[in-house]
Amino acid sequence: MKKLFSITAFVFTTFCVFSQIGGNSVYRFLDVPVSARVASLGGSAIAISDDDLNLTFDNPSLLHSGLSRHLSLSYINYVSDINSGQVNYAHHFNKLGTFSAGVKFFNYGKFVETDNGGNIQGEFNPGDYAFIIGYGKMLDSSFSIGANLTNVYSDFYQYNSYGAALDISATYQNREKEFVAALVAKNMGYQFVSYNRTENEPLPFDLQLGISKKFEHVPFRFSVVAHHLQKFNFTYVDSTQIPQSLDPLQEEEFKGPPFTEKLMRHFIFGGEFLLTKNFHIRMGYNYQRRKELVFANRKGAVGMSFGLGFKAGRFHFSYGLANYHLAGWSNHFTLSSNLGEFFKRAN
Repeated sequence: MKKLFSITAFVFTTFCVFSQIGGNSVYRFLDVPVSARVASLGGSAIAISDDDLNLTFDNPSLLHSGLSRHLSLSYINYVSDINSGQVNYAHHFNKLGTFSAGVKFFNYGKFVETDNGGNIQGEFNPGDYAFIIGYGKMLDSSFSIGANLTNVYSDFYQYNSYGAALDISATYQNREKEFVAALVAKNMGYQFVSYNRTENEPLPFDLQLGISKKFEHVPFRFSVVAHHLQKFNFTYVDSTQIPQSLDPLQEEEFKGPPFTEKLMRHFIFGGEFLLTKNFHIRMGYNYQRRKELVFANRKGAVGMSFGLGFKAGRFHFSYGLANYHLAGWSNHFTLSSNLGEFFKRAN
């Protein structure tokens, strides 16, 4: 317990300085899940420990020796013609720990440049890029720690920016009861070069706490992630929801959403049906996403996500389908493999 308290205190001491949310930060693409499995579980899955290398993008303390020589490729067909992808590779070094290296990018499509008269001058493709180095180490059979160092480059034609972010995390595992708990402080960093070269903007810091539990007699794993714990209330006053009896000039008197609403916006729920060792069905529910992006008169499945994963030979394939808005769904694809198995077969 002393070790757990020390790790928890270390992570929590970081959040006081980094407490922004909403439209107050840059590089928000860092929060968009690319992995099909993470997307299908609601957008965050920091407390699941197995042989999925993609989970370490969000929780580096999940890196372990069993992931050595694993390679993972993910791709999103996001909104409109926005596309994204990520590549990650891990390698274990005895006595040092497990390291990973990855790249994540967002391409926002092709834009046409015109002059004031509407004459076409050319084309450009804005994008965001993240280069990630990760490290994880087991302290004993139950506790592990980790960190991700992310270098970010953003290119929006004549405007570009550079920054760096640090993620630190700690994970506790009870393998006998198949229970996992994790604490992650994400995107602590600094924008070294701003878009306008005058004012540096904060990064999207996020303090998360997650748990997962696989039931003993049911092939099902349940996970819960509480995000943005550094700020309890990140709701906003929607002018369309203010009672008509209240004077618009006294809008500040409207108390807004109740306590339960403010609390629930922090939670992401996910579940996996482990039908066989090589075939899983997944689903997730992101409460905040639904509340902020749903239409009152046509709610649909906004905030819901679904997916599946199966293993064929030495390859593991996952597909995720997430509903961010009524405008459409995002399609996520992930292909991963243990390259060490190929080397063994070659020898």
